[in-house]
Amino acid sequence: MRKIRKISKSNRSIPSENSHRFFYKIKNKNILIYILLGVGAFLLYGRTINFSWGMDDGFIIDILKGIENNWSGFSTVFTQRIGEDYRPFTVLSFWLEKTFFGDFNPGHAHLINVAFFGLLLVQIFRFIRIGSFMLQNDMAFAMALIVVLIFLAHPMHISVVANIKSRDNILSMLFGLSAAIQMIQFFKDYKKFRIIFIIFLLTIAELSKSDAYVFAFFPFLYYFIYVQNSFKPNFKKIAILIFVFIILINVPQIVKNNMMNSFICESIQYRVHVDSPLMHHDTIINRLSLSFTTMLYYLKFFIIPFGYYSYFGYNEIQLPSLFSLANILSFFIYTSIFIFSILKFKSQKLFLFSFIFYLLAIAYASNLPVIVSGVLADRYNFIGSLGLSMFTATLILQYSNEKSWKVVLKPWFIILIAIFTAFNIHRTADWKNKETLFLSDIQKGSKSAHLHQMLSSIYINDALFADLPKDLADSAMSKAIFYIDKGLAISQFNPFLFENKGISKLYKNNITEAKVYFRKGIQLDSTVYSIHNYIGICFRNENKLDSALHYFAYAMNHETIFNYAANNYIEMLIRKQQYKSVDSTLVVLQKRFPTDKYLKQKIDYLKTSGSWYAY
Repeated sequence: MRKIRKISKSNRSIPSENSHRFFYKIKNKNILIYILLGVGAFLLYGRTINFSWGMDDGFIIDILKGIENNWSGFSTVFTQRIGEDYRPFTVLSFWLEKTFFGDFNPGHAHLINVAFFGLLLVQIFRFIRIGSFMLQNDMAFAMALIVVLIFLAHPMHISVVANIKSRDNILSMLFGLSAAIQMIQFFKDYKKFRIIFIIFLLTIAELSKSDAYVFAFFPFLYYFIYVQNSFKPNFKKIAILIFVFIILINVPQIVKNNMMNSFICESIQYRVHVDSPLMHHDTIINRLSLSFTTMLYYLKFFIIPFGYYSYFGYNEIQLPSLFSLANILSFFIYTSIFIFSILKFKSQKLFLFSFIFYLLAIAYASNLPVIVSGVLADRYNFIGSLGLSMFTATLILQYSNEKSWKVVLKPWFIILIAIFTAFNIHRTADWKNKETLFLSDIQKGSKSAHLHQMLSSIYINDALFADLPKDLADSAMSKAIFYIDKGLAISQFNPFLFENKGISKLYKNNITEAKVYFRKGIQLDSTVYSIHNYIGICFRNENKLDSALHYFAYAMNHETIFNYAANNYIEMLIRKQQYKSVDSTLVVLQKRFPTDKYLKQKIDYLKTSGSWYAY
């Protein structure tokens, strides 16, 4: 006869053999959970494999064009920047992808993004389970399951997973969270080798994207909330912790700076157009005011994941007064959450832990320490949303009738995840390509001037570079003009709108009007060097070669890659028969960009095809 084991009170939360057998298996086999998380990531985001390039993917495309698929290409990886930031590990992931597949196409890139997101979900689950956070085993499992389901389904993460370039966000959080897991293990066994491993993981995270800075604060947060058992401070341990913190916050940055100095031989000043209401009104009061508004938006979009766009900026979010209704509401909500977390500290420390983690993660993007281009973006809250997910999961477990993992079977929780998933599926479709994304946002009512400018740029590229028949090119330019004018009606502070307006005039050979708009763009931001190139084209078309040379030279000397300006400059020198200048210019460019294969091809072509070269 089969023996019947008596179940103690401590084990009553464990399901019986005949009840919820499937979920019981899941609970006791982490590998099955990991597989299901990977499947969940693919089911939700797998269709992005059929999507085209996204909003910022051009950065990566341009970088990879100049990197060979060989060992010399590997070293070139570490000489590249993504925009103004140095993120070599992210570039390395794209280069490895290109080398492995033989090319760089959106299908492969989207698939890898989804795979990395699946790995991140696994690490989030492990982070909660291993951290335990003073939870019993059953509760820790329930917490991990709820957190990871919210994080998986929430539409706030679409702009990261569905945008290829945003792999830097995923990698940064993946390695930062891996470092945090090792920190938790260190507080359990105090094995010194873990510190080396932690530094290594944080460095990789920092070399993926600087958002990982928040994980350097994690030891402090975890120690004071979960390790320190009394209000009487242990000054020796605190001193050691401060020393470790200094190492964690500085070593990755030192490594990053040394790599930049070693691999990037030329110091280049990068231009970032700051599309923000603060760009003409930067005071501490205005920063504080916009920060309160921004923080309210981030909380609102997490609770109600509807109504956000791919890009905000000026004039989508205007500069509010410090004592506006929105700011008062924001201050009240955040203060209330903090007081609530303090009051619940004895019974549930995870409230305070998750809330502070969220604040640390979102602080840099709040517009208070620095002016954020675009004011806010859901991807800026990618790491911070983990804190909000943990806070939400704690609320669910604290105030639901079910205190175990079976809470995920509750109808109201299923409905919550279903709502998030429905919003996710609907919004993901907008990211099919840049045109569908920008059109969708504008049609929903976006008042962002920059968003109109980016949509107009798509149609301008179609008109100029897509090799379309004349009627289709004209149609594309007409669409561009329509959105340019709408953008200028919103804001007169976007230099790229004036650049595009000038291009539209140049397209119709209205050179005089084109120069007027180009000069307006330069007046707003003289570091938009592409405008100087277009003014040079205007003078070239007027056969004013000296003036054209001047503007081409200025644009070429301030750009960070070999581009149209350099090509135009060289062509002007050839037209003026200044062949020695052509030769010396090519030598300078070759020294400046020694790994640019397209520059090398240009030089080889000119040497072999131009009779002028044999002077």
